[in-house]
Amino acid sequence: MPSPQSSESEKAGSKKYYQNNYQKYFMQLLLFCLSLISYFALHSILADNRVKEVLQQVIPIRFYRLFFNFVSIGLLIGLFFYFKALPTTLVFTEIPLLGISFMSIGSIIICVALSAYHLGEFSGWYQLKHEGESPAHSLNQKGLNKYIRHPLYTGNFFLLLGLIIYYPALKVLVVVFISSLYLIIGTRLEEQKLVAYFGETYRKYQREVGRFLPKI
Repeated sequence: MPSPQSSESEKAGSKKYYQNNYQKYFMQLLLFCLSLISYFALHSILADNRVKEVLQQVIPIRFYRLFFNFVSIGLLIGLFFYFKALPTTLVFTEIPLLGISFMSIGSIIICVALSAYHLGEFSGWYQLKHEGESPAHSLNQKGLNKYIRHPLYTGNFFLLLGLIIYYPALKVLVVVFISSLYLIIGTRLEEQKLVAYFGETYRKYQREVGRFLPKI
């Protein structure tokens, strides 16, 4: 039969073990948060027109969009493996069917929204074939853009909501929170460029059409 001193020693050791593990997990999660924030910050920096002008002195304009996509996808893959390596700590009980429903709605919205965009320009292949020139632009009010200014982001919000319901882990909550914040900030930055490009035409579009949901 273990002595009282032995029992107390085991409890103290066990407590220290869990404290050390908690601290280690917290630091891993914090580093992941900083990595995700840095990824989104870099994504916005590389999309900034002033940065494009500087980098295009080194990277030919016809390759810039491909370079942008290559960097974005490469870093995203790295973040995914980092995410997978993090321990899973559930914050509430999952509801798989509801989560899948929201993710399915989000996927459908994204697919329908993409049909109204120039995918060649989006991917960078158009610029590659046309010496860096982009196709002539008019304000896109086709498809879902007639009802929502940013249907791709709306689809992503549904995906994120479905993800946290389907897989309610703390690390997923971090991804959903930071990604949602970035989508909101990203639309503001994007719309500043659109207002500068289209002027009053876009301001009128802003007044008449909702950002993420249709105006009632």
